[in-house]
Amino acid sequence: MKRSIRHTLTTFTACAISVALLGGAHGAYAQGQGKANGSGNNLGAGNASDGIKGMIVTDKRIYYTGDPLEISLRFPRGSDLVTSGDVDASVVIFTPDEEAEAIVLPVSGEASPSVRKLFEMEAVDISALPAGQYQLGLVLTQPDGDPLVVSDWHNGLLGLIDIVGIRVTDEAQEDDEDGDGMVDDDDDGDGFSDDDETEDDTEDDTDDDTDGDTDGGTTT
Repeated sequence: MKRSIRHTLTTFTACAISVALLGGAHGAYAQGQGKANGSGNNLGAGNASDGIKGMIVTDKRIYYTGDPLEISLRFPRGSDLVTSGDVDASVVIFTPDEEAEAIVLPVSGEASPSVRKLFEMEAVDISALPAGQYQLGLVLTQPDGDPLVVSDWHNGLLGLIDIVGIRVTDEAQEDDEDGDGMVDDDDDGDGFSDDDETEDDTEDDTDDDTDGDTDGGTTT
């Protein structure tokens, strides 16, 4: 089941990217100052989980050795449903080690309209926090439910209300030439270079048309 939730997180991320990841206004990483405010609306169907809106808050997406790292949580709407016990909330973390167990942090007691700090590191050190990509998902479950069991999620797949990807590295990154911890050329705020996405779309269209049927129609 731990594999299935990793697959679910990855699938939700891929689907969100394909539709401009929540409309661009609140993407996986919002633009400008908004990038410090988490990754946006519910990934299932935008604010559909009984009016509960929660977000994992980071100030950037790429963290280099020596950078301060802080991860926080905020529930702009519906925090009372979580603190009352009607719904449980957890942050599920997958580390770069795919064989490692998922880390589950119960956060129901931290649900608040204001920002609540979950974790901080004064300076990133890859000997303590290994380099690689980390996936963090904010999951709502039924009371006493297991966030690693999808059938326990609140409102089914809508229980996955936020996903944030964090990259930890001690090397310069090609997609962050200015070293500010933000992916370059990312006007739509999805955490990926828009130029790369355009190239990928073009390649996909080319690859799909392998039968010589240029109009995309069916043969009758």
